[in-house]
Amino acid sequence: MTFAAGETVKDVYFSGITQDGSFITIVTTGVTVNEYYCRAFNGGFTAFYLPITGSPAFTFTVEVYNFQ
Repeated sequence: MTFAAGETVKDVYFSGITQDGSFITIVTTGVTVNEYYCRAFNGGFTAFYLPITGSPAFTFTVEVYNFQ
């Protein structure tokens, strides 16, 4: 997924993800990637940039695990 410069939150819709049965992990490595995290919701996930002042343009890869 890609964050444009200045984005701090992005929703990604993906069938089958549930908030109580899915886990999303960022698998890209690098210095900047530790400032992002993902949280599942029913029907997708939200990616967040931790500092709320805006992000640099950045692309990273995620893996989605479903435990239901």
